[in-house]
Amino acid sequence: MVGGSHGVTLPLGGGAHLTTRQKPAAIAGSVPPCEASSRGGPISHTGGSDRTTIAAVAGQGGGRGTRTVAGFDQDTTTLGVEAARDALAGCAVVTDQVLFATVAPAYTDKTNATTVHAAVGLPASTAAWDLGGSVRSAVGGLVMAATTTGTTLVVTADVRTGRVGSAEEAAGGDAAAAVLVADDDAAAPVLADIVATASATGELVDRWRIPGETVSRTWDEKFAEVAYRPLVAEAFGQALSAAGVTAADVDVAVVAAPSARMGSTIAKKLGVARVADDLSATVGISGAAHPLLCLAAELERIAADPDAEPGRLVALVHVGDGADVVLMRTTAALAGYRPPATVAEQLANGGTVAYGRFLAWRGMIDVEPPRRPEPSRVSAPAAWRAGKWKFGFTGSRDPQTGTIQLPAVTGVHRRHAHRHHGTGSAGRSTGHGGHVHR
Repeated sequence: MVGGSHGVTLPLGGGAHLTTRQKPAAIAGSVPPCEASSRGGPISHTGGSDRTTIAAVAGQGGGRGTRTVAGFDQDTTTLGVEAARDALAGCAVVTDQVLFATVAPAYTDKTNATTVHAAVGLPASTAAWDLGGSVRSAVGGLVMAATTTGTTLVVTADVRTGRVGSAEEAAGGDAAAAVLVADDDAAAPVLADIVATASATGELVDRWRIPGETVSRTWDEKFAEVAYRPLVAEAFGQALSAAGVTAADVDVAVVAAPSARMGSTIAKKLGVARVADDLSATVGISGAAHPLLCLAAELERIAADPDAEPGRLVALVHVGDGADVVLMRTTAALAGYRPPATVAEQLANGGTVAYGRFLAWRGMIDVEPPRRPEPSRVSAPAAWRAGKWKFGFTGSRDPQTGTIQLPAVTGVHRRHAHRHHGTGSAGRSTGHGGHVHR
């Protein structure tokens, strides 16, 4: 996963209005491989489906490339937890609040961010809130984190699907990404300084889903593209002006749009030196996770480039319900950034999920269920008492034998352990401090 990335300084305000206060932030993300088995290594999602196999089953649709697929027992919360763990890995900073953004929450009328909070072992003093309902909420979380005091963990995740054989189904992707926004510190060095932001908002019915429905509806893509062009131009121009730079000064633009074609068309009109890979051919368009996912992948690419010098100007451009632009400059710390597993490494791992299995996992076809007992009914008191090991996999280690016990045995030295697999999420065998995390 893309984890352990750190910081950006943000002089941010509403729209294109910038405050004079600069606040460092740290960015980290987590992404799936394009082709992964249901237990395909240390990734946030568990599988990928070859788009060329769709038409043979559905009679239409498909295309080239692959898309990532979350496992049958995964949801946006479990994906977000993996991203959050990577974002916090190696960062010995106190997190003041958690913001979780997704378009497909595991629960409504309940805060999903509290589950992320519990799974990564944050203290009760750390607040947790959901930002939901739209893809734009993810970028909004980053801006909100940058304009408040304290340290904020912004987690984004999505599970995308569509009607059988539709373009939405083939072009979507399941993913998660996380950003740690914190003051510059030796324990969490800043990787990039955000120098300006700008936003332009427009009420456009181009993508929507009625509560209770499982798939989103979309309007004509060309219409949406034409409507978004002036909003992108306005936001991009304001951000450049606020930073005192021109489009020619931008080294790379990371563009996240509702579709790959729209993103490509809009990117060409920015006039920048280079446009980053939007991951649409390998991951798919991953909704709320996509802006930070693509940004994390590009920062990894720059970090791995031996010729990259500090001070590269990166523009994050998000298109959806308007346009949002975040300009940032890389720092010297980025050269030493090494995540547990890069986006590219995750995409190279794992196996393939058959299209029929994907449909079954998404509930699009009714198949014979496995022969196993029904899960236990929900028990709020039991979950509350066992929260530390249920969500965070907090256990104990026998001081004589070194055996790890879950749940913890009283009177034994407590530790937290990384498990390679567990309840729909993939973990890694690494620990930190005196605790073992899954």
